[in-house]
Amino acid sequence: MDFSTGSGESYYRPVVTLSYFVDYSLWRLKPFGYHLTNLTLHIINALVLYFLIGLIVPDRKIALLGSLLFALHPVNSEAVNNISFREDLLAFLFYMSSFALFIKSGGSRGIRRALFYIASLILFFPALFSKEMAITLPFLLVLYDYYFIVPARQESLWARFKSRYGGYIIIALFYIWVRFFLIANNAEPPLIYPGGSFYSDILTMSRVAAAYIKWLIFPVGIIVSMPAQSYMVSTSIANPRVLSSLFLITAILAIAVKMRRRSRDASFGVLWFFIALLPVSNIIPISNYIAGRYLYMPLAGFSLAFSIFLLRLDNVRLRALPLGMPRQARKDIIVLILAFYFIFTVVGNALWRNDTVFFGEMAERYPDNALVHLSLGNSLRRDGLAADSVAEYKTAIGLNPVLADAYNGLGMAFGSLQQYGKAKEHFLTAIKIDPLYTAAYNNLGVTYAQMKKWQEAKKCWRMALRIKPGYKEAEANLNKIGALSY
Repeated sequence: MDFSTGSGESYYRPVVTLSYFVDYSLWRLKPFGYHLTNLTLHIINALVLYFLIGLIVPDRKIALLGSLLFALHPVNSEAVNNISFREDLLAFLFYMSSFALFIKSGGSRGIRRALFYIASLILFFPALFSKEMAITLPFLLVLYDYYFIVPARQESLWARFKSRYGGYIIIALFYIWVRFFLIANNAEPPLIYPGGSFYSDILTMSRVAAAYIKWLIFPVGIIVSMPAQSYMVSTSIANPRVLSSLFLITAILAIAVKMRRRSRDASFGVLWFFIALLPVSNIIPISNYIAGRYLYMPLAGFSLAFSIFLLRLDNVRLRALPLGMPRQARKDIIVLILAFYFIFTVVGNALWRNDTVFFGEMAERYPDNALVHLSLGNSLRRDGLAADSVAEYKTAIGLNPVLADAYNGLGMAFGSLQQYGKAKEHFLTAIKIDPLYTAAYNNLGVTYAQMKKWQEAKKCWRMALRIKPGYKEAEANLNKIGALSY
């Protein structure tokens, strides 16, 4: 895809794009401002979750602990630290705010009820147009009513359909029409299930879900997912890890359903987690089937259930056997867990210091991923380490001989080293692989100019403009042939 113009988003997420435009107007290209926006959104989200949990469970301690678990959890490092994953933060903000206003509308009367409900519907719009994961909100609203409202009022869910859920369903259908039909992205590459079938996808995603649960409870080894990872792909149900994952998920769901009468709010939190996870469960194939950022939205449900569990440890009983513990011990455990999460978050944040540190770590974790080595090569070259970047580009090419971007990067690296013959050779290879690669034509033209082959340089830039009219770099190079450099 060509990201040289426009917002750079491969999906239609206009709310996120608008936030970048606002940031650019304030900070231009200073990363600090963008990171400040992400961190501010995360803090606001923790406060919104505190308010929301307080509406679900009338216990400020549970609300406070739930919001702290969410704010400090290491699994959020990817969504908060990576500027380009802001969609998770914005979707969470509007999604949870809409949910909170829905609950407020149900407990109000007259004009206040109508205003809360309308405001909830309005916020559902930017939630959807921030990220597709917000599509689960209507399901969560139905689940909330089924757990907390219908039993108390002794009425059916169907009776509440038109007055409570109809507006959200209409908005969701409108979003689906816009996203997949009105403004469909035809440049999105076709995606397939891991393992090549829906059956293998179910097995694979069971392992992914089990990994998510492990990360939430014991956040060690949280990975930053890169495309084309296959280490979890499973094709046989006889695989011990698949069987254990399926057993774990089934057991958790069974326990959640069974404990509805004894701890309705905790049961709701568990089911909330699984509902929020559905959009990234690869039912419809997505580019990365596992990523820490995918847990940003589901973490709210986990935080509710886990905080209830921790604060009620002194009341735990198994049949007639009391398993509770002294309150002071419970407090100590809670403090230790929060400190544990905080320390791992601080340590995990170091990964995001800069591109070179990040992709260097990724290259160690994913040595067989060509895109990781390509990205590390690009970062090293931008840092002025062109000689070091050559090795990374060559590694990427060795893993994927038809990766045109790697040949283009290798050409730019050799150009920086003033080895123009080698640079030309690799730009030509990139163009051979992708005859419409405008950046490679432009860079080849720069190389010819450095070699003082002016006519060849002009031909390359004109070809780039023929493929992509208005290509600014090629236009500028044609106008300034005498002042070109890498």
